[in-house]
Amino acid sequence: MKMSVSGTIMEDPRVPVSLKVSADEVKISALDTSDSDGSVLPAIYPEWLGDRAFSGTHGSRFNYVVGEMARGIATPRMVVEAVRAGCVGFYGSAGLPVPEIEAGIRAIKSSLAPEQSAWGANLIHSPQQPGHEAAVVDLFVREGVRRVSASAYMRLSPEIVRFTALGLERRADGAIVRNNHVFAK
Repeated sequence: MKMSVSGTIMEDPRVPVSLKVSADEVKISALDTSDSDGSVLPAIYPEWLGDRAFSGTHGSRFNYVVGEMARGIATPRMVVEAVRAGCVGFYGSAGLPVPEIEAGIRAIKSSLAPEQSAWGANLIHSPQQPGHEAAVVDLFVREGVRRVSASAYMRLSPEIVRFTALGLERRADGAIVRNNHVFAK
């Protein structure tokens, strides 16, 4: 079966197109509303992909997660640009010393408006470094990091549970709200 696409119409998924299918050809062209023989392939918006509850919960425009590469590969600047583009960005803080993680978090916070909250940082399970996970969780809580990308966890650890529990609150109506979120990696 042959496929023909006219012009550059496939470059913009936000524009509906005309779709005609025959026994030997699929033809995609600019929408022709006077032609009743074809079908319309409706516009699609990247914002429509994925579960709307995700973007509602995390304050993102798109249901995409960016970053979380350890040892600072996913830099504070990358996180800031991801958030500004409408994605959820994760700082690659795993494997970094606590003072460097703190500097990165502060750089992110100072570059974003308070309502631009669709970001987090990477937390790696570090049984070979006693106290490191706890120190990083303390830092996250102190600095208001609400999203953690958890790496190398084979099961829940006390620190992951503590991070999550410290984000719980009860609303006036009695409902429990979870403010801290863990993304399993």
